[in-house]
Amino acid sequence: MIYSRVTLATLEAGTPTGLPTELQGLDLVTLANLPAALDPVPEQFEDVGFWPADLLPVEFDARKKVATGEFAVTLDAEAKRVSATPILRDLTAEEIAALPSVPEPRPTTLGRLQFIVLAQSAGGMTDAMLVEAKDNPAFAAFWIKYQMAEAVERDDPITRGSLDALAAGGYLPKGKAAVIEAWPTV
Repeated sequence: MIYSRVTLATLEAGTPTGLPTELQGLDLVTLANLPAALDPVPEQFEDVGFWPADLLPVEFDARKKVATGEFAVTLDAEAKRVSATPILRDLTAEEIAALPSVPEPRPTTLGRLQFIVLAQSAGGMTDAMLVEAKDNPAFAAFWIKYQMAEAVERDDPITRGSLDALAAGGYLPKGKAAVIEAWPTV
């Protein structure tokens, strides 16, 4: 558990940390008000309590901001608890320039069944359309290539041409672009 050192007279809390070694093992009531619980009170703990600190998460874009290591603290005097929120600062232009580049997502290679599932879910192809396209002589070359393929690549010219043909034939009611957009990436 993490605690904040609280000056009891002013109710000012410090940065959340671990407990000093000599206070470890004491219960929360004792820690909350050391002068009321300890006799004698060690000099460094006069007018001091250690209250549990809840570290509150903050969502931020790590390519634009960074945590400073300092916290904004809020005290709940009744509950004798502290809430601590990390303080953020904007990255400088130099820090942003020094960040490693993030690679563009790459399209996943699909198995043949995954490709059909994608054409149906994203492209709107029904089972009836699939069967009709399979039986349509205009798509015979596509099905031969499809049967021979070990995998289907989004950016392969054969895949792109086949999607164009399926869309033109009315077998992809939502269009080729919907299939391309929904293609999974890594």
